[in-house]
Amino acid sequence: MHQFPHKPNDLQPIVHPTNHHVNHVYETVIIPHFHPSHTTTVKHINYQHVHFDHPSSEVPAIHGQVPYRPFPLHPFNRRFRRF
Repeated sequence: MHQFPHKPNDLQPIVHPTNHHVNHVYETVIIPHFHPSHTTTVKHINYQHVHFDHPSSEVPAIHGQVPYRPFPLHPFNRRFRRF
């Protein structure tokens, strides 16, 4: 028979603390932001109405004018007396 070499004794494994490694991976994400705005331009128009009246004129009209006398012609007529 064939003889195998002598088998060593199995021991408990030695477990070392875990080495912690951190690998950072960065990614750029574009987020579009829309800020709606609206500009309203209000145009103010002021209308000034100018009215032109109908032209008029003045014409003197003389109708049987009696000349002015400060005292009546007849002194005895009481209707034309001042006192």
